[in-house]
Amino acid sequence: MVRCQAEHFLLRPLQSETAALDAIGAFARALGLSLDDLEAFEPRPAAHAYSAFVAWLALYGSDAEVAAAFLVNFPVWGANCKRMRIALVKTYGFAESELAFFDLFANLPPLDDAAEVVIQDGLDRGIPPRLIHRAARMLQGYELMYWDAMAEAAGIQIGQRR
Repeated sequence: MVRCQAEHFLLRPLQSETAALDAIGAFARALGLSLDDLEAFEPRPAAHAYSAFVAWLALYGSDAEVAAAFLVNFPVWGANCKRMRIALVKTYGFAESELAFFDLFANLPPLDDAAEVVIQDGLDRGIPPRLIHRAARMLQGYELMYWDAMAEAAGIQIGQRR
């Protein structure tokens, strides 16, 4: 029963990512970028580290580590996407329809109960708590690197206030 819950839990973020991939096209077009431009783009290592770590967790981590990382990080990621969306509308005049990518993540349903079941099952199977904690801590750190890289790319000095 728990294994089925873990599979169900892990499918939810995958479905969100699939929807986000579809939505990123509208945002790219709003930026004047084609799909060819996106494919040719060379990512900043600090911006790519988040997704690389998620892929690493999927390959080498346990379901409990992934669940803990997402449980801690998704509310933060969603809040940051919401802040970005607001700034893009207010500061740069983007249309609501161009920001579906940010809306998807800003409105993620909570993962609490489902994630907790997966994490507890991992603990019951002997997954060391330090690895579960590490996964959450690392993903949070990689998210910070991502947003710092975005700010750097935009020429914004980190820590500078208006």
